[in-house]
Amino acid sequence: MATLQAAIEWLDGLTASATDYVGEVAQNVNTTAGEALAPLVLPLQEPLLQSNVLSKFPLYMLVLGHCLFMANLFRAVYRPFWLAGLVLSFFGTFGGGILTAYLWATPTTLVFGSASNMFVSTHVVCWWLMNYSPGDFFHKLFNLAIPFKVFCACASTYLRVNLIIDNIDACLSKFPDNFWAPIFIGIVSGSGGKYISDAAQLLFMPFLERPAPELLVPTAATVSAFVIASAHLILVHGLAIVPSEVSAALVVSVFLAETVTAQLFMPLNWTTTLYRYFRFVLNIPTPETPATRGVKLEGDKNTPAVSDTRKRK
Repeated sequence: MATLQAAIEWLDGLTASATDYVGEVAQNVNTTAGEALAPLVLPLQEPLLQSNVLSKFPLYMLVLGHCLFMANLFRAVYRPFWLAGLVLSFFGTFGGGILTAYLWATPTTLVFGSASNMFVSTHVVCWWLMNYSPGDFFHKLFNLAIPFKVFCACASTYLRVNLIIDNIDACLSKFPDNFWAPIFIGIVSGSGGKYISDAAQLLFMPFLERPAPELLVPTAATVSAFVIASAHLILVHGLAIVPSEVSAALVVSVFLAETVTAQLFMPLNWTTTLYRYFRFVLNIPTPETPATRGVKLEGDKNTPAVSDTRKRK
C-alpha cells in the first residue's frame, strides 16, 4: 500500500508539473503572438468601433427585427398549428438567453423581470403579424421590403453575437482560468434556441416532416457559435491584442457581412466549410441518422431533412 500511495503521489506531482509547464509555454506563446500582432490590429480599432452601426439603434428596434426574422423562419412549418408555432418560435427566438439564464442560476430574473414584458409582447405581436395578418398582408410586405428584411436579419445576428460575447466575458470574470467553460456557454448562447425547439419538436415528429435535430446533425447554428466563441476568446483573453468591445465589433462585422450576403445573394457558409475541415483533420465522419443514412446531405452535407429522405424512398 505504501508503494501504491507513493506511486500515486509521484503521478500527481508529474501531472501538476506538466500542467504548469504547458500553461507557462502557452502563456509565453500567447504573449509573443499578441505583441507581434498588436501593432497590426491597433489602427483598426477605431474604424471597427465606428462601423458598429447597429449599436446605435435602440434595443427595442433590434428586438423587433429579431422577432420578425425568427417568426418568418418558423412560419413555414408551424403556421397551421398556432399554439405550437407561438411557443416554439418564442423558444427559438430567445432560447439562448433562457438556457444561459439557467446556467447562471438566474431564470427568475429573465422570465419575471421587467425586460420580459418587452420581449414577450414584441414576440407575440410579430408572430401574429407574420402568420395571421388579414390577407397575409404583412408577410407579403415583409418579403417585398428587402431593405427592412435585411435589417431584421442583421438585428438577429447582432443580438446573437453580442449575447455570445457577453456571456463569455461574464464566464471568464467568474472563472478566469477555465477556457472550456466560456466556449461551452458561448455555444449554448448562440444555439440554445435550436436545442430547445428541437427537444420540443420531438413531440411532433409523428405529425411533421422536419430537419434532423441539431445535436445529431450540427448545422451553422452550432458551428458559427463555436467560431464566434473561439475567436473572441483568442483575441481578447488568449492573445490579448484587443479589448472586448473591439473584438465584438470585429466579430459582428464579419457575421453581418455574411448575413447581408445571404439575404441579397447567396449563403457563404464559410463556417460550415471550416467544420468540414475540422472533421477531416480529426477523422470524424459525417453525422448520419437512420432516416438519412445513404442519402446525400444538403448544404454543407450536414443538414439533411427528413422530408427529403421520405421522397427518395
